[in-house]
Parts: sequence; C-alpha cells; structure tokens
Amino acid sequence: MKRFLQSFTNFRLRQVIPGMVAVFLLAGGAITNSPAQDFETEISKSQEKLERLKREAAKLRKEAGQLSKQEKNIIDRLTKDEQAINATRNYIRELEQREAILGDEMGRTEKRLQGAQKDLEGRKENLRNQLRTTYKRGKSRTFEVILSGTSFSNIVQRSVFMNRVLEQEKHNIAVVQEKQAEVKQALFDLEKQRLEVAQLQIEKTNESKRLKDLRSRRENDLTTVRSKRAQSEQAAAELDQAAERLQGVLAELERKRKESLRRNDPILTKLDRENFARNKGVLPWPVQGEVISSFGRHEHPKYKTITLNNGIDIAAAHGSAVGAVGDGVVDLVKWLPGYGQSVIINHGRGYYSIYAHLSATHVAEGDVVEPGEVVGSVGDTGSLKGTCLHFEIRSGSEAENPEVWLRP
Repeated sequence: MKRFLQSFTNFRLRQVIPGMVAVFLLAGGAITNSPAQDFETEISKSQEKLERLKREAAKLRKEAGQLSKQEKNIIDRLTKDEQAINATRNYIRELEQREAILGDEMGRTEKRLQGAQKDLEGRKENLRNQLRTTYKRGKSRTFEVILSGTSFSNIVQRSVFMNRVLEQEKHNIAVVQEKQAEVKQALFDLEKQRLEVAQLQIEKTNESKRLKDLRSRRENDLTTVRSKRAQSEQAAAELDQAAERLQGVLAELERKRKESLRRNDPILTKLDRENFARNKGVLPWPVQGEVISSFGRHEHPKYKTITLNNGIDIAAAHGSAVGAVGDGVVDLVKWLPGYGQSVIINHGRGYYSIYAHLSATHVAEGDVVEPGEVVGSVGDTGSLKGTCLHFEIRSGSEAENPEVWLRP
C-alpha cells in the first residue's frame, strides 16, 4: 500500500507541479482580436472614395489652371473653375466626415482603454493575492492536503481539486495577459487615430487654401465680365450658345422618351395619363425666394446688350433644398456649360423641368420623383448672377414662362 501511494504521489506531482510553476511565469501574451478591427472595416470603405475625390480635385484644378492662361472663352473658363471648386469642396467635405468618424472612434477607444486599464488593475491585484497564497502554502502544504485523505478515493478527489485550483490560477494569469494585450492595442489604436486626425487637418487646411484661390480667380473673372463691355458682350453670346446646346440636349431626351413609349414603358405611360399640363398655375415653387431675373428678353442697363432668359432665376441661400415641381423621372443629372450642375426631370407628354446652378445634386438618372422631393441644393455653379436657382419649364424644346405654371 505504501509503495502504491508513493507511485500515485509521483504521478500526481508530474501533473500538479507544472501547473504550480506556471503560476509564477508571466512571460508572453495572448493575441486578441481588437475592437478597432470593426472600425478599420468601416473607415476603409470611405478610403477609395476619398482617394478618388482627391484625384478628381487635383485633375480639375490643373485643367482649370491651364485653361485660365490659354482659353479666351469666358464661360468655358468659368465652368472649369467651378468644376474644380466643386470637386475641391466635395473632397474637403469628405475629409470632414472622415475626421468626424475618427473623432467618434477616438472617444470610444479612450473609454475602452480606461475600462481595460481599470479591469487590468483589479485582475492584477487578485492575481497577486493568489500568488501570495500559493507561495505561503508551498509545495509541502499542497502534498499534505492531497495525502491527508482518509481513503484512496478521498486522495484522488483532493488531487483533482488541487489540480483544478492550480488550473484556475493559470487561467487567471492568461486573462491578465489578455488584458495587458488589450490595453496595449487600445493605446496603439488611439495613437494611430490621433495621427490620422492630425494628417486630415493638415490636408484640409491645404485644400481650403486651394479652394480660396480658385474662388478668388473666379470672382476676378466675374468682376471682369460685369465691369467691362467687351467681356460682358462675349459672356452674353456664350450664354446664348449654351442655351442652344441645351436645346439639343432636350431634343435628344425627347427622342429617347418617344422610343421608350413605343416600348410601352410603364412609368412614362403613367406620366402621360396623369397629364402634367393640368397642373398649370398650381405647381409648388422649387425653392422659396425672390425672382431676380424673370422670363424673356433682358437689356443690360449699362452696355445695352440683350440676353434671353428661358426661365427664371430665384435668389435663395446657398445650400437651400430644391424640390421637384411635379411627378416625373429624372432624365439628366449633369454639369452643363452656362448652367452648372443641373437636373432635368421628364414629366410626360413632352414636358420637362430644369433646375440649374445647383451646388449639389441629390438624385440620379432614372429616379422617379414626386412633387416637393429634394433633387438638389441651391448654388452658383455656371451663374453670372451669384447664388440662385435657375428654373425652366419646357414643352418639348420650347421654353415656357415658369411663373405662369407656379402657384401665386
């Protein structure tokens, strides 16, 4: 019996002692998945868009710079400057959105770091107490507890119990190591986010300066157009050419509409049934504001040059929402020379509404819209009058007075 107990004791020691030794080893650390990985996935989605906007802004600025030295066509030069301004503005807006996302994530990371550090300190204190108890107990005490069993089965039970105690201590060490790794990762994530925010702020400052330079050049061109007869006459002639080009665009849209009707397009067929013309005099205004240029022919007060306005120009704050005046399908979302960012809506039976000088568009070609649905924002792209909405209603390619169509 004594020999059997000796053999059994040696067998248990081979199991228990490695666990006891592990209690005193704190080297190494567990690798854990960082919560920042979710953030990296989220932020990487905007990376491609950010890079695309950056390339587009740089390309258009370069083209605008080259054109300003070579091009005599005022409208084309202004168009290039406006496109570069718009692209730069979009890039800055994306930088700001990215900065806001990073700011929110930094706040979450700081909270995660504080929580992990507090948890780590508590677990370290518990582990220190456990290690102190284990050290005081010593090997002999462990063996004494095991061998003081009153029977063989009791000895086995005590051995299993002590082994579980030691395994729990090993587990606690692993948890502390995991928490240490979590704190380290949180510190790394926070520093990385702070660095990216700093880089974004530098980039935003540089882009803002470029935007300011572009706006200054555009304002100088506009001042020249407004203050010098030759340039004013040239701009008027170029706007007439832009209006002729728009006629061609509308003719092509009407051709496509008729083709779609021959194919029994359900949406266009429904629009024809609804008869947009019945809304004459009761259409909602696309934006609230003062009409600063009415429909028809206008004579320049100083130079006596004649220009034709195929719509109306409505003064409104930059960025104001522009709403569709009726049910329809968006046929065109495009930058048009002399009109800037524009949206053209097909209302059926050959009727179209045009929204121009927009600072932004909020619809895509093919979208079905309802009265009042936001299609864009008021801006000054392509405008020689400043910030306003240029609005037209066409029957085929023929311009009609919008004020007759809009409710009083």
